[in-house]
Amino acid sequence: MARSESRRTAFVFPGVGVKLCGHEHALFTQHRAVFQRRLDAAGEAARADLARAFERGEVNRRDSRLDHFFTYAFSCAMMDLCREHGLEAEFMAGYSFGIYAALHGSGALSYADGLAAIGRAYDLMDTASRGRDYTMALTIGLTAGEIDAILSAGYYDRLCMVNSNNDTCKVFAGPRASLAAFIEEARRHEALDARLLDVDIPYHHPRLLDGIVPAFRAYLQGLRWNPPLCAIVSSIDQGLLTSPGELVDFTAANLATPVNWERVAAALHGRGVRRAFECGAGISLTQNGRFMPFHIEYVNVRTLARKLGL
Repeated sequence: MARSESRRTAFVFPGVGVKLCGHEHALFTQHRAVFQRRLDAAGEAARADLARAFERGEVNRRDSRLDHFFTYAFSCAMMDLCREHGLEAEFMAGYSFGIYAALHGSGALSYADGLAAIGRAYDLMDTASRGRDYTMALTIGLTAGEIDAILSAGYYDRLCMVNSNNDTCKVFAGPRASLAAFIEEARRHEALDARLLDVDIPYHHPRLLDGIVPAFRAYLQGLRWNPPLCAIVSSIDQGLLTSPGELVDFTAANLATPVNWERVAAALHGRGVRRAFECGAGISLTQNGRFMPFHIEYVNVRTLARKLGL
């Protein structure tokens, strides 16, 4: 029997650099075979023992390239666990680099090709950013008008809002000096939080990274793509991606296009999604959902065992 249009389920995947919430190790230990398989394959691509690094608490701290492979592997393993217990999704969506887990989960890319694409994307961004001293910054609690007022000052012309997580949480990318000044101004506007992020790549910055999009598209076209078994919601225009050509174009453009996660959540909700499994480490997407006016139940690494009766 087809699932009710108003009770649809989505698998959603976080991006890199999310803070671990403390429940990841318990899930890994309880279902080691599921996670070990994914982490070992990703570790071969990363040339590192990812499972051992995870158990030692070294992921998220060791280096950002390794974190990309870990995030993808952990997300895919959580999705495997959901599927082993009879769960499937009508839609998938990925936040930033979470799109690669969505691509694999939909059947559009093999796990190995997803790893290859992640490595190539990271290397292209790293090369484009080298020597630029660009970074990213987070603000919480400012209105759109307050942000626009700060950015309208000419000094901030190279800054871009690259992630809109919800109404109150925004992420910016640009030169480190400009961002530091922007953060001070945000604090003067009484932002609840305003700080630089510990990254060297300005993810999704259109002006800095636009030049690498053609090279990445050419690389992606050399991979083996399949029609996805379920639609992926685009984080660019929130349309449904259902063909290999659309997915190649989207994945390439994602490198240099800002993410509006609230619009993605709105698109999922508008298509009847009422339950989202956050497949990945941390609970960042669940936390963002708490500040959105959409009635979606989030299941994450903290609540998955209870939800599945593990």
